[in-house]
Amino acid sequence: MPRLRVLRIELFACKLDDVLNLSYCCRSSLVFVSVNLDLDDSVQLPNALELQEKLANLRIFLFHSESKALVELLSMHCARNLPKLQVVKEFASHFCNGEGLPLPDPEERSPAPSNLLHLTIDLDTILFEAEEIHLRFPHVTHLKMFQNDEFFPEDVDLLKTIDCLLNFSMVEHLDLRLSRPSTFNQILEKLFGRYKYRLKTLSVVSVSPTIKTCSISHIFQQCPHLEKLNFVSYEMEVDWLQPPINHLTELELLVTDISKARSDLLSFVLRPPTLERVKLIGQTENVQDVENVVRSIRNVDGILRNLKSLVIDMDCASIGQVKKENFKSYVELIYCAEKWLKDANLENIQFFMNKLDEYSTLVRCHTGSCNGRKIRSANFFFDADRDRLNWFIDTDLILILDRFLID
Repeated sequence: MPRLRVLRIELFACKLDDVLNLSYCCRSSLVFVSVNLDLDDSVQLPNALELQEKLANLRIFLFHSESKALVELLSMHCARNLPKLQVVKEFASHFCNGEGLPLPDPEERSPAPSNLLHLTIDLDTILFEAEEIHLRFPHVTHLKMFQNDEFFPEDVDLLKTIDCLLNFSMVEHLDLRLSRPSTFNQILEKLFGRYKYRLKTLSVVSVSPTIKTCSISHIFQQCPHLEKLNFVSYEMEVDWLQPPINHLTELELLVTDISKARSDLLSFVLRPPTLERVKLIGQTENVQDVENVVRSIRNVDGILRNLKSLVIDMDCASIGQVKKENFKSYVELIYCAEKWLKDANLENIQFFMNKLDEYSTLVRCHTGSCNGRKIRSANFFFDADRDRLNWFIDTDLILILDRFLID
């Protein structure tokens, strides 16, 4: 297949040498590769010349492996030695899967020194030639930074590294996964100060529950043009501000903490008329906040009129973690969305207990009306009194979820 442009091998793991040799056969046309790689300590990474020869025109190289260390090495090796490459390993944007990126002409001449669009930085490592990084990668639009959950090297000057990452001219998407309470907000404010008016996509994940983040209102104040936001914070500052939210189309939010002292915050965040996709994670400590959302939807000029997808994940590993009041408030929200929004744009409603367990599947397995995933159901309902679960088992809710699944 000498003219192959897109290669996906994702159902099983391939040897790196095999992928390189296969790519070499169609090197003049191949621009997109997505593979699962079988990497281990015995794997020898290719040298720069071999990489340039076999992946000559590659623009997007996505790969997954169990070996995180080799993934990082291969990712940086490709970024440094393949000047036409735009995206490698994974996407800096939490919302981007790569399928929407254009596949350019393989014959197009590559700009010097690099065409990389998505750059991932490990903040726990020393960034060599950090002052020159914006010159080595001048076209970066998606910038991802992460820290390991525990490891903290003393020889890394974190804030100096951040200062070196403020010199890109095209950044519109930030993805931050941070774990240090002492520097979290300093890093955020530095990045906001440089990129806030350009930002269209922002993902902020507070890895540690000891971090007290800025408020969600502050984010919208600083980034007035945000279109997509993913915000995971276990403790945040409280404020009563209501800045304009004019462009938001996609929102993923951990709600565990946001409503402790303000019962209208969730309905405020969900009010943008442009909002199309919403994912709520966790159980709010203020059920009234969800109830306010329900009332806001029912209004004549209610919120979420352009909503296409609503996903709720209660983030509960077992039935013992599910708070009855929270569950009932989410069920009411689903009922309300189905009644008031389906005739407009709503195409999808999903209800999960956690990342793996969808509500209707769990209930069907528990009640014996289906044969799938019984082990997961048994684990979720372990030591639960079946006769006292009437509040949790809602057949009308299952019918609603089924209708969206069928649609």
